[in-house]
Amino acid sequence: PKFHEKSTLLLYTVIKITAEGNDADSAIDEIFSHTKDLAVDFDNKENGDIARLNAAPSGEDVPLSENTWHILSVADKYARATDGAFTANIGALSSLWNIGKKTARIPSDEEITRASYLADYRRLHFRESDMSAMRDDDGVKLHLGGFAKGFIADEARKILERRGVKNALI
Repeated sequence: PKFHEKSTLLLYTVIKITAEGNDADSAIDEIFSHTKDLAVDFDNKENGDIARLNAAPSGEDVPLSENTWHILSVADKYARATDGAFTANIGALSSLWNIGKKTARIPSDEEITRASYLADYRRLHFRESDMSAMRDDDGVKLHLGGFAKGFIADEARKILERRGVKNALI
């Protein structure tokens, strides 16, 4: 059997897929094309849904794509189930360290306390009727992190299955 292997950088993470099968190479290409489109909506630095939601004034409803609505709904369920330990509202807190930048630093206790208040999952509100979301404070910042990476891995698996690829590592 012939294995096909490709990798790409997506959401600041190296994504590597190894798959076996006649259609594996084109399936991996399809995955990378599809997930690149998803990443634009999920990234907090592009022009997608999360960046627009982070930039919108507090109190303003921001319409979301179906995929972003889905991932935020899942993130909200996990945040509630973990009492906020795993939340998409982590952006204000995680950005304090400036990880990966020349300005990386250890923030003060006061900065962490303020950002923790903003990271509370109850500060993001959903309106199902039009698939929109609203932040209740301008300092609330979303960062999908693990939620986005998990969603993208699930999408990759669906494409591999649809293409008949039986053996793969994502």
